[in-house]
Amino acid sequence: MTNPGLRERQRQQTAAAIHAAAIALVEERGLGAVTVAEIAATAGVSPRTFFNHYRTKEEALIPRVASFRQDEIDAFVRGDEPDLLAALAHLLAVQQQDMGGHEHTPSKRRIMRVLHANPELIPSFHAAFSGFETQIAELVRQRTGRRAVDLTCRSAAALASAMARIALESWEESRQGRSARPVTAEHFDTVFDGLRGLLAAPTTHPTTEEDHA
Repeated sequence: MTNPGLRERQRQQTAAAIHAAAIALVEERGLGAVTVAEIAATAGVSPRTFFNHYRTKEEALIPRVASFRQDEIDAFVRGDEPDLLAALAHLLAVQQQDMGGHEHTPSKRRIMRVLHANPELIPSFHAAFSGFETQIAELVRQRTGRRAVDLTCRSAAALASAMARIALESWEESRQGRSARPVTAEHFDTVFDGLRGLLAAPTTHPTTEEDHA
């Protein structure tokens, strides 16, 4: 019997190979000149396998953010880590580790070059992050008992999305010209700790003549 963990890693590796092939072809020739069949052939899979992972070539270029593991969802909702920011940092780090293949996937710079050269991909880009924020808002709702549209849930979702981008950009910069470790909880903890420090810093206001009156 195939190990479920191994099967999932193989699924992720295949999806990553298709994504990398799509980026390489579109970077070279442009979105309109590339077909799903060509992407599949370059990735070494069949068109049927392509469609098992992605609905369109646009989605293969800007994949939806991977779902969280159920055990991690359960721990987050239960509040095993009582601090919300720390819990989000852990959740995001585990997700990135599970996605795997960072050393071999296209760099963020390449993906952004493809995006800028093919503006028709922008809706797919926004949809990917919108779906990610919706996932986070729903998990915070389950954890806190608030409505998903509550400001706390929406703010946590937007924060997680922004922090994920910052952490990934930091990792991307660190690996330029050398091998870098995958994104870990340490990356997210550093980002969230910086945010905590910013929020805890005393607010100063310009002194006016009225203050001395």
